[in-house]
Amino acid sequence: MLPAHFPWHRLAGLPWKGLSTSLASCARRAFSSRDPWTAEIRAANEELEEAFNTRMGAPGQFSSSVSTSVDPPLSALSQLPVPPPYASPTPPSVPRPPSGPLQGSQGAAAEAAQHAWHQSTEQQPADRLTHVDDMGHASMVDVSQKTPSVRSAQASGCVYLGPKAYELVAANRAAKGDVLAVSQIAGIMAAKQTSTLIPLCHGIPLNKVDITFQLDPSSYSVRIKSEASCTGVTGVEMEALTAVCVASLTVYDMCKAASKGIVISDIRLEAKTGGKSGDWRRTE
Repeated sequence: MLPAHFPWHRLAGLPWKGLSTSLASCARRAFSSRDPWTAEIRAANEELEEAFNTRMGAPGQFSSSVSTSVDPPLSALSQLPVPPPYASPTPPSVPRPPSGPLQGSQGAAAEAAQHAWHQSTEQQPADRLTHVDDMGHASMVDVSQKTPSVRSAQASGCVYLGPKAYELVAANRAAKGDVLAVSQIAGIMAAKQTSTLIPLCHGIPLNKVDITFQLDPSSYSVRIKSEASCTGVTGVEMEALTAVCVASLTVYDMCKAASKGIVISDIRLEAKTGGKSGDWRRTE
């Protein structure tokens, strides 16, 4: 048993590493005398200092170097810079038009600058997808602030029938009936259901949907063209394209008994008018 005067306080907070041999040696030396300040106690202090690489202090004085704080590697972690919290990306800022009272020549210049700003923002191409929000999720565009205007769009596509099916269509002798008439009605009905078929499209009142066909004997194909128009707050490009797509599929369905090699190709937008982006027409 260790003597009551053994300096236990000098062992507080030491990083024990399992050095039981050195500790036992120090205890035996301390037990050999009742005088706490004998040479044995000093030797035990020195051996403890050497074993634990910790300053024990002079006899009779609590060493201030004996620390009960966390190890230096852990405390050093608290000094590392903390990264800022994650922030979702924000869309690029759009310059605002000049504002303030318009007076005299400065007012005229400000009006001209404001007009130029509106023109540039309406004509500049979109630098991000309109149906994707800031977090990358699908989003339906809010059109409540747009002003209704007359809009139109034209689209086209081609169905390559092959010689046998082409002759049946041209002579109107297909087993299912009038291929072009049925396909025309199918395209018009599809245009009216575009918002049901395409998830993020707005339902808009159509003014007109027109579909025409042109037979080409040199390539045994039928060229399909559609035109859609409306007075609304969003364009009718998807309505025109949907009309061509479903009309082409209907031609395929009406003729598949005669040929399984029918090819639907080149479905594309040909032109559009109206809206913030203005008029556009395919040039190639």
